[in-house]
Amino acid sequence: MKPYQPKELALKDIAWDQLIDLMGKANRYIARYDGLLQSVINLDILLAPLRTQEAVPSSKIEGTHSQFAIQCLDSLFIQPIFSSRNFERNSSIPRSSVARLLSTLVENDIIKIVQQGAGRRPKIYTFRRLLNIVIQ
Repeated sequence: MKPYQPKELALKDIAWDQLIDLMGKANRYIARYDGLLQSVINLDILLAPLRTQEAVPSSKIEGTHSQFAIQCLDSLFIQPIFSSRNFERNSSIPRSSVARLLSTLVENDIIKIVQQGAGRRPKIYTFRRLLNIVIQ
């Protein structure tokens, strides 16, 4: 399995010092999880809890009745720490719908704002549930 390689990582003005510890932990746990996957004979047993945990946010997002539910989920899994610009680029959801969709996701506690925007600096959001699954 090859890691995802974004075309452009356009995140600027991010308070990396607040996120670097989480990214390091996530990286370690992904490596540990990858090692476990290599040694497990029946992957379905190991993946079943992850599928269940992923199903809850999926259902909530689909419950928004948005025509963009699939693109939204794909974008969250591609880049779980993102700005609205990155979300728009990754999901191909029209700009006119992105702000409303992100607000709905925040209101439903699916994503969290980790850094408020100021001036030209955009808000930074995170899909913590995915990061928490990786860190567990």
